[in-house]
Amino acid sequence: MKQTILYYCLLLVSACSVSGQMEKTSYKVEQKGKVKEYTFHIPKGYKFNGWTGGYENEKQYWYSDSSVFYITKAHGLPSINYENIRDVEGANANRMLLDTLTLEGKDKQGLYWKDIKQSNFSYGYSRVPTDKKEIFEAIIKEIAKH
Repeated sequence: MKQTILYYCLLLVSACSVSGQMEKTSYKVEQKGKVKEYTFHIPKGYKFNGWTGGYENEKQYWYSDSSVFYITKAHGLPSINYENIRDVEGANANRMLLDTLTLEGKDKQGLYWKDIKQSNFSYGYSRVPTDKKEIFEAIIKEIAKH
């Protein structure tokens, strides 16, 4: 019981210290003829890479340890997790048939990756070490709430 309380106290302190290092951002995507805006918080200290052209609109947030969070309206497979998704049996066919599909795992270096295809856009992360996985999962959960 004391260990559980201690764990939650540490988690709360950790969340509070991280919240001061977070930045609010958003991503707009057209769905069913309407533009929907997804807002989420991302850790500061990233190098932004993004582009818009044709049917594509992608935002990437790169960190010094090579971890990255992305959100994209690119058709087909997202470029960042292409190799990881390709290695999941049947993933390519399933991505085209389902409204929502979540694929995740560890890459060849033992780092975490996750991709969520939701309707006509995808978001996820790649190259995430164990100690940062919880932060990236919080971003995923925040987007999924919309």
